[in-house]
Amino acid sequence: MSDSEPKRNEDRQRKILQAADELISYYGYDKTTMSDIAQKAGISKGALYLHFDSKEALFEALLLDQSERVLDDTIARIEADPNGGSFFALYSHMLTAAAHNPFVRALMSQNRRILGDYVQQLVNSPLYEQTRGTRIEMIQQLQAKGMIRNDVPPQMVMYFLNLIRQGLAQGDALLSKEDIPPLETFAPILAEFLTRALAPPDSNGGEMGKQTIRHFLEMSRTQLKTFQQHKK
Repeated sequence: MSDSEPKRNEDRQRKILQAADELISYYGYDKTTMSDIAQKAGISKGALYLHFDSKEALFEALLLDQSERVLDDTIARIEADPNGGSFFALYSHMLTAAAHNPFVRALMSQNRRILGDYVQQLVNSPLYEQTRGTRIEMIQQLQAKGMIRNDVPPQMVMYFLNLIRQGLAQGDALLSKEDIPPLETFAPILAEFLTRALAPPDSNGGEMGKQTIRHFLEMSRTQLKTFQQHKK
Protein backbone atom coordinates (compact mmCIF):
# COMPACT_ATOMS: atom_id res chain seq x y z
CA MET A 1 0.00 0.00 0.00
CA SER A 2 1.41 3.41 -0.95
CA ASP A 3 1.80 6.19 1.58
CA SER A 4 -1.06 8.08 -0.08
CA GLU A 5 -3.52 5.19 0.14
CA PRO A 6 -4.57 5.78 3.80
CA LYS A 7 -5.12 9.46 2.97
CA ARG A 8 -7.31 8.55 -0.03
CA ASN A 9 -9.31 6.15 2.14
CA GLU A 10 -9.73 8.82 4.81
CA ASP A 11 -10.86 11.39 2.23
CA ARG A 12 -13.33 8.92 0.73
CA GLN A 13 -14.74 8.07 4.14
CA ARG A 14 -15.19 11.77 4.86
CA LYS A 15 -17.13 12.13 1.58
CA ILE A 16 -19.32 9.18 2.54
CA LEU A 17 -20.12 10.63 5.96
CA GLN A 18 -20.87 14.03 4.44
CA ALA A 19 -23.18 12.47 1.84
CA ALA A 20 -24.97 10.43 4.51
CA ASP A 21 -25.31 13.54 6.68
CA GLU A 22 -26.99 15.53 3.89
CA LEU A 23 -29.30 12.74 2.71
CA ILE A 24 -30.45 11.48 6.08
CA SER A 25 -31.00 15.01 7.37
CA TYR A 26 -33.33 15.61 4.42
CA TYR A 27 -35.00 12.24 3.81
CA GLY A 28 -34.56 10.50 7.18
CA TYR A 29 -32.82 7.26 8.05
CA ASP A 30 -35.43 4.79 6.80
CA LYS A 31 -35.83 6.42 3.36
CA THR A 32 -32.11 6.77 2.64
CA THR A 33 -30.47 3.78 0.96
CA MET A 34 -26.83 2.77 0.63
CA SER A 35 -27.19 3.29 -3.13
CA ASP A 36 -28.34 6.87 -2.52
CA ILE A 37 -25.32 7.53 -0.31
CA ALA A 38 -22.87 5.97 -2.78
CA GLN A 39 -24.28 8.07 -5.62
CA LYS A 40 -24.17 11.26 -3.55
CA ALA A 41 -20.56 10.52 -2.53
CA GLY A 42 -19.58 9.86 -6.14
CA ILE A 43 -18.39 6.29 -5.54
CA SER A 44 -19.61 2.81 -6.40
CA LYS A 45 -21.82 0.87 -4.02
CA GLY A 46 -19.06 -1.75 -3.76
CA ALA A 47 -16.57 0.91 -2.66
CA LEU A 48 -19.06 2.12 -0.07
CA TYR A 49 -19.31 -1.38 1.40
CA LEU A 50 -15.52 -1.52 1.72
CA HIS A 51 -15.88 1.19 4.35
CA PHE A 52 -19.19 0.21 5.96
CA ASP A 53 -20.73 -3.25 5.79
CA SER A 54 -24.28 -2.01 6.52
CA LYS A 55 -26.38 1.13 6.69
CA GLU A 56 -26.54 0.71 10.46
CA ALA A 57 -22.73 0.73 10.71
CA LEU A 58 -22.53 3.84 8.51
CA PHE A 59 -25.19 5.67 10.47
CA GLU A 60 -23.54 4.79 13.76
CA ALA A 61 -20.19 6.10 12.46
CA LEU A 62 -21.93 9.30 11.40
CA LEU A 63 -23.51 9.81 14.80
CA LEU A 64 -20.18 9.23 16.56
CA ASP A 65 -18.46 11.62 14.17
CA GLN A 66 -21.07 14.33 14.73
CA SER A 67 -20.97 13.77 18.50
CA GLU A 68 -17.23 14.48 18.49
CA ARG A 69 -17.84 17.64 16.47
CA VAL A 70 -20.30 18.81 19.14
CA LEU A 71 -17.73 17.95 21.80
CA ASP A 72 -15.09 20.09 20.05
CA ASP A 73 -17.58 22.95 19.69
CA THR A 74 -18.53 22.69 23.38
CA ILE A 75 -14.88 22.81 24.50
CA ALA A 76 -14.23 25.88 22.35
CA ARG A 77 -17.27 27.66 23.81
CA ILE A 78 -16.23 26.85 27.39
CA GLU A 79 -12.65 28.03 26.87
CA ALA A 80 -13.93 31.32 25.44
CA ASP A 81 -16.27 31.88 28.41
CA PRO A 82 -14.65 33.45 31.52
CA ASN A 83 -17.34 31.76 33.62
CA GLY A 84 -17.20 28.51 31.64
CA GLY A 85 -15.96 26.55 34.64
CA SER A 86 -19.39 26.09 36.16
CA PHE A 87 -21.24 22.89 35.40
CA PHE A 88 -24.27 24.87 34.32
CA ALA A 89 -22.24 26.95 31.89
CA LEU A 90 -21.04 23.63 30.46
CA TYR A 91 -24.63 22.45 30.17
CA SER A 92 -25.81 25.54 28.33
CA HIS A 93 -22.78 25.53 26.01
CA MET A 94 -23.29 21.84 25.25
CA LEU A 95 -26.96 22.40 24.46
CA THR A 96 -26.08 25.31 22.18
CA ALA A 97 -23.46 23.24 20.34
CA ALA A 98 -25.86 20.29 20.03
CA ALA A 99 -28.71 22.48 18.78
CA HIS A 100 -26.52 23.66 15.92
CA ASN A 101 -25.90 20.06 14.83
CA PRO A 102 -28.97 18.45 13.17
CA PHE A 103 -27.90 14.89 13.90
CA VAL A 104 -27.11 15.36 17.55
CA ARG A 105 -30.26 17.41 18.00
CA ALA A 106 -32.23 14.52 16.50
CA LEU A 107 -30.46 12.16 18.87
CA MET A 108 -31.35 14.37 21.83
CA SER A 109 -35.02 14.43 20.88
CA GLN A 110 -35.05 10.87 19.49
CA ASN A 111 -36.54 12.27 16.29
CA ARG A 112 -38.05 9.30 14.48
CA ARG A 113 -38.21 11.07 11.12
CA ILE A 114 -34.44 11.33 11.04
CA LEU A 115 -33.45 8.34 13.15
CA GLY A 116 -36.21 5.98 12.08
CA ASP A 117 -36.27 2.56 13.72
CA TYR A 118 -32.66 3.06 14.83
CA VAL A 119 -33.87 5.06 17.86
CA GLN A 120 -34.51 2.04 20.06
CA GLN A 121 -31.18 0.48 19.12
CA LEU A 122 -29.42 3.67 20.21
CA VAL A 123 -31.19 3.82 23.55
CA ASN A 124 -30.27 0.20 24.25
CA SER A 125 -26.68 0.49 22.99
CA PRO A 126 -23.62 0.01 25.25
CA LEU A 127 -22.41 3.53 24.38
CA TYR A 128 -25.68 5.07 25.60
CA GLU A 129 -25.41 3.23 28.93
CA GLN A 130 -21.71 4.06 29.24
CA THR A 131 -22.23 7.79 28.68
CA ARG A 132 -25.09 7.74 31.19
CA GLY A 133 -22.71 6.32 33.79
CA THR A 134 -20.14 9.00 32.99
CA ARG A 135 -22.73 11.76 33.48
CA ILE A 136 -23.73 10.38 36.87
CA GLU A 137 -20.05 10.14 37.89
CA MET A 138 -19.43 13.72 36.77
CA ILE A 139 -22.35 15.00 38.83
CA GLN A 140 -21.10 13.07 41.89
CA GLN A 141 -17.59 14.50 41.57
CA LEU A 142 -18.85 18.02 41.01
CA GLN A 143 -20.98 17.65 44.13
CA ALA A 144 -17.89 16.54 46.05
CA LYS A 145 -16.02 19.62 44.77
CA GLY A 146 -18.83 21.93 45.87
CA MET A 147 -19.92 22.88 42.36
CA ILE A 148 -23.39 21.27 42.60
CA ARG A 149 -25.60 21.05 45.65
CA ASN A 150 -25.01 17.71 47.38
CA ASP A 151 -28.44 17.58 49.01
CA VAL A 152 -30.00 16.58 45.68
CA PRO A 153 -29.40 12.97 44.50
CA PRO A 154 -27.24 12.80 41.33
CA GLN A 155 -29.96 10.83 39.51
CA MET A 156 -32.43 13.62 40.31
CA VAL A 157 -30.06 16.27 38.97
CA MET A 158 -29.57 14.29 35.76
CA TYR A 159 -33.32 13.69 35.37
CA PHE A 160 -34.01 17.40 35.77
CA LEU A 161 -31.35 18.30 33.19
CA ASN A 162 -32.65 15.63 30.80
CA LEU A 163 -36.13 17.11 31.00
CA ILE A 164 -34.77 20.53 30.03
CA ARG A 165 -32.74 19.00 27.20
CA GLN A 166 -35.76 17.14 25.82
CA GLY A 167 -37.90 20.25 26.06
CA LEU A 168 -35.37 22.32 24.13
CA ALA A 169 -34.88 19.62 21.51
CA GLN A 170 -38.61 19.26 20.85
CA GLY A 171 -39.71 22.83 21.49
CA ASP A 172 -40.01 23.74 17.82
CA ALA A 173 -42.56 20.93 17.35
CA LEU A 174 -44.68 22.06 20.31
CA LEU A 175 -44.44 25.86 20.26
CA SER A 176 -44.85 28.58 17.66
CA LYS A 177 -41.68 30.24 16.38
CA GLU A 178 -42.72 33.48 18.08
CA ASP A 179 -42.58 31.76 21.47
CA ILE A 180 -39.06 30.36 21.04
CA PRO A 181 -36.22 32.79 21.84
CA PRO A 182 -32.86 32.50 20.04
CA LEU A 183 -30.77 29.84 21.75
CA GLU A 184 -27.79 32.21 22.02
CA THR A 185 -30.00 34.53 24.11
CA PHE A 186 -31.62 31.77 26.11
CA ALA A 187 -28.49 29.71 26.94
CA PRO A 188 -26.82 32.16 29.38
CA ILE A 189 -30.15 32.76 31.12
CA LEU A 190 -30.58 29.00 31.46
CA ALA A 191 -27.08 28.73 32.94
CA GLU A 192 -27.89 31.43 35.50
CA PHE A 193 -31.24 29.80 36.31
CA LEU A 194 -29.63 26.41 36.92
CA THR A 195 -26.80 27.95 38.94
CA ARG A 196 -29.28 29.61 41.29
CA ALA A 197 -31.28 26.41 41.62
CA LEU A 198 -28.58 23.76 41.92
CA ALA A 199 -25.22 25.38 42.75
CA PRO A 200 -24.01 26.24 46.27
CA PRO A 201 -23.55 30.00 46.89
CA ASP A 202 -19.74 29.73 46.85
CA SER A 203 -19.42 27.33 43.90
CA ASN A 204 -16.32 27.72 41.72
CA GLY A 205 -16.89 28.63 38.09
CA GLY A 206 -13.30 29.53 37.28
CA GLU A 207 -10.20 27.63 36.24
CA MET A 208 -10.65 24.82 38.79
CA GLY A 209 -14.09 24.18 37.38
CA LYS A 210 -12.74 24.24 33.83
CA GLN A 211 -10.10 21.64 34.73
CA THR A 212 -12.75 19.31 36.12
CA ILE A 213 -14.97 19.81 33.10
CA ARG A 214 -12.07 19.27 30.67
CA HIS A 215 -11.37 15.96 32.39
CA PHE A 216 -14.89 14.66 31.86
CA LEU A 217 -15.17 15.98 28.32
CA GLU A 218 -11.95 14.17 27.43
CA MET A 219 -13.38 11.05 29.09
CA SER A 220 -16.35 11.39 26.76
CA ARG A 221 -14.01 11.71 23.78
CA THR A 222 -12.14 8.57 24.86
CA GLN A 223 -15.42 6.68 25.15
CA LEU A 224 -16.39 7.72 21.64
CA LYS A 225 -13.05 6.64 20.19
CA THR A 226 -13.07 3.36 22.12
CA PHE A 227 -16.56 2.59 20.88
CA GLN A 228 -15.51 3.42 17.31
CA GLN A 229 -12.51 1.11 17.54
CA HIS A 230 -14.60 -1.68 19.04
CA LYS A 231 -17.09 -1.46 16.15
CA LYS A 232 -14.40 -1.73 13.46
